[in-house]
Amino acid sequence: MKRVLAAFVALLASACGLIVGLKDRPLYDGGADATEDGAVDAGGDAPCDGNYDTDDDNCGRCGHGCLGGKCSKGMCQPVIVATTTRDGGTVRSVTLDETSTNVYFGSAAGFVDGIIESCPTSGCDAGTVLTSNLAAPPFSIATAGGQVYWAETAANGPKSVSVDGGTVTSLESGNLPNQMLMNDGHLYWPDARSPNSAVRTCTPPLCGATYDTSVTPLLSNGSTAIAIHATTLYIANEFTSSLQYCTLSNCNATLLDVGAGKAPDNLAADDNFLYFTDINANNVWRCPANSACGTPTAVATGQATPTEIAIDGSYLYWTNAGTALAVCKLPAPCTANNTFTYTGKIAGLAFDTSAIYFGNGPTVMRLAKP
Repeated sequence: MKRVLAAFVALLASACGLIVGLKDRPLYDGGADATEDGAVDAGGDAPCDGNYDTDDDNCGRCGHGCLGGKCSKGMCQPVIVATTTRDGGTVRSVTLDETSTNVYFGSAAGFVDGIIESCPTSGCDAGTVLTSNLAAPPFSIATAGGQVYWAETAANGPKSVSVDGGTVTSLESGNLPNQMLMNDGHLYWPDARSPNSAVRTCTPPLCGATYDTSVTPLLSNGSTAIAIHATTLYIANEFTSSLQYCTLSNCNATLLDVGAGKAPDNLAADDNFLYFTDINANNVWRCPANSACGTPTAVATGQATPTEIAIDGSYLYWTNAGTALAVCKLPAPCTANNTFTYTGKIAGLAFDTSAIYFGNGPTVMRLAKP
């Protein structure tokens, strides 16, 4: 599958230090003015008196702290939060608990020996192992109700374990899950088996219990990735290179015609648009939300196998097959004037109110939001 291919490309990518590529700080608005040499001219009794280019507490604008990272050229740099204990391991997936107290992450060495670990978001020397010796790498992870859920790219169903570790539970056997998504107290995953594929859901903490009857197919459509915004479920169909959407409460899907040759890999949505990565064309596209698409609009072109994608407020994020994290200040298109890139062996995206968490090689990193 394309998701596995992208993961293989990510595995081959060399781990690099994270570097900012940005011209003239186009992503920041407001705050006091800076002089030509970067010094802040706050004026009057304004609280900032420093250099927006290098001040870790006022990076790019007054009051914008880097949450433990350094400020370079007016942009915050990420800081390491945790390191996997898996020898030779690479972090593949990242999630946060409901209070952003802990980060949970899945790692693997190659395509075997998967492991699930946790760490306080304040940082730790090494991850705490919740379970190990997984049959396949955990490519997606979610948490709710004191449980951690993950998807392995093997036809043995999604799994869960307590946040304190212990016995692993299989939610449903025979699934080929590619993604775990928590939304409004419900857990969703696309089951990519063909021809019996579906989007499935259950309600923690019942998921996986013998009395749980809520794991049900929403749509048998060859689903390989999903996104939810408000009451709309969007579904990527890898096998037919198409997109669909439906209302969560009544999932009678409507097809979005995205044109021949496109391969929707991952999805993100807001009030106005559905965004998707396309690893065939190496582009990021968008369609109008909740309506027929016709011809998608290119958001970013010439990417290097774009895979994961997320939207948070006025910023769009995507990863390029484990080689970079791109951050674009909307509106689109995303060009050198409104996009910057962190290079590294990037995988997994998670957000709280102030930061982005992601994997970079053997580490989990935190980056202050722009």
